[in-house]
Amino acid sequence: MRFDAIVVGGGPAGASSAYHLSRKGLKVLLIEKENLPRFKLCAGCISARAIRLLPDGYQRLILNTIRAGRLGFRGLEETRAEAEGAVAHIVDRRDFDHFLVSKALEAGAELLRAEFLGFEREDEGYRVYTSWGTFEADLLVGADGFYSKVAKLLGYRKKKFFRSLELFTDGDMEDEVLIETGYVGRGYLWVFPHGDGISLGVASTGREDLLRILKDYSEKKGIKFHHPRGWHIPFVERDEDLHAGRERILLVGDAANMT
Repeated sequence: MRFDAIVVGGGPAGASSAYHLSRKGLKVLLIEKENLPRFKLCAGCISARAIRLLPDGYQRLILNTIRAGRLGFRGLEETRAEAEGAVAHIVDRRDFDHFLVSKALEAGAELLRAEFLGFEREDEGYRVYTSWGTFEADLLVGADGFYSKVAKLLGYRKKKFFRSLELFTDGDMEDEVLIETGYVGRGYLWVFPHGDGISLGVASTGREDLLRILKDYSEKKGIKFHHPRGWHIPFVERDEDLHAGRERILLVGDAANMT
């Protein structure tokens, strides 16, 4: 079966790509290997600028509206800034991702639950191989995250990234976020509201014991500690760190180092 575009990955970048391409009248296949909705480790903070680009209906997904932020150093003196209006919003990634995929389907995209295996260049586009079969498309969008198979097949490798740990626990942050520096050499620790609780996490490019850092911080702040889960966050220092793709293949989101 042939499509105008095949999008690999049903996260925010992939679902948004499928949504906008479908709204332009293209025949789109969205490939996602996981059952939706599914848990996704993420603090879920979206800037007020970015949220304006979302399809209508996102308002019901907002757990918290951020109007202030604090910046601290090793739990000592903090600097607080407050805005007149909302600067960001907190969502739960399980519900948020599912919402975006649903909107893409409403716009006309087709969803295939399968694993992306690879692709081959053809005269008029690409032949895409999945665990469910073979498809053809004029355009391929790689939105398959940090470990992007599409990016790897193009020869890109992730060389710069944060190691991260995050947990969700009890707490009350109301409408502000806290960023702490000084706990890791090159990185930060965060405390964000998440509905009626909080998201506590740490990210670093170094080789510190992140689990110990989170435990020590939790004990110091009286935060109930739950076993955290980890993931990687790509980052960009120079233009050449961006991996946009080539030859009718577009990389987006973490696959392109655009976190």
